[in-house]
Amino acid sequence: MKVLNHEINDFYIKEYYYQSFDDSIENTGIIIDDGCFEYIFIDNRKKNIYLIHNNKKYNLPNCFTLNHMLPPFKFQYDRQFTTMGIKFQPWVNSLFVPDSLNSGVIDLTCVYGKELEKTTVSILENFDLNLMISEFDKVLNLKFERVDDETNLIQSICFEIHQKNGIISINELSKKHGISRQTLNKLFKKKVKYPIKYYSRLVRTRAAIAYARNNPNLTLTDVSYKYGYFDQSHFINDCKNLIGYNPLLLIKKEGYSLNK
Repeated sequence: MKVLNHEINDFYIKEYYYQSFDDSIENTGIIIDDGCFEYIFIDNRKKNIYLIHNNKKYNLPNCFTLNHMLPPFKFQYDRQFTTMGIKFQPWVNSLFVPDSLNSGVIDLTCVYGKELEKTTVSILENFDLNLMISEFDKVLNLKFERVDDETNLIQSICFEIHQKNGIISINELSKKHGISRQTLNKLFKKKVKYPIKYYSRLVRTRAAIAYARNNPNLTLTDVSYKYGYFDQSHFINDCKNLIGYNPLLLIKKEGYSLNK
């Protein structure tokens, strides 16, 4: 996976990326949610590329995002394909994927209209990451807006959740920032589109999987205790509920990315 940082305001954009999938590698195509919404580009004009979700096969447009869909997800395709994408910071998820959109696979050309149709054609004809950035900046600039105090607050809370690897309570965050649990939950979901507890669990699970992959000498029980789970079963169940897969599958196999 190639990630390119760009001079565009990183308050909004987490990264631009370019990733290839190959069906000769086990587990390729698995998508692990990280709480950041994305705009994804694929060239589906000559290849059959689908998204598998809850045993249902979705046709994918050339430029799309996913809205109100819980994992597991997996791409299905013939042999190989490459995707490029724009990943947003979690505290601006609702700005780029508003709740007014329907649930499911969203064709972004239906959201942005003819301007994005032309941009998508240009990107797919060249399939160049730098071109995607320069072309799509023109579209994204229309979405940038003045940052309000609520967004700044949620940005700070997201940072704290990641610094603690998701091992932090809502009560702790509520007391630190001087707002009620109810207000914090409501505001977090408004901006991030995830409940704060769900988001924290997602951060913790991903951190635990990454740690286990980097420390193969440790048992799953060791990793579970380090990341605040009651036991190994608690970790496995949380991973299945949040990501859709047993952590042992994700720890021992290649073919997916924790950045996805």
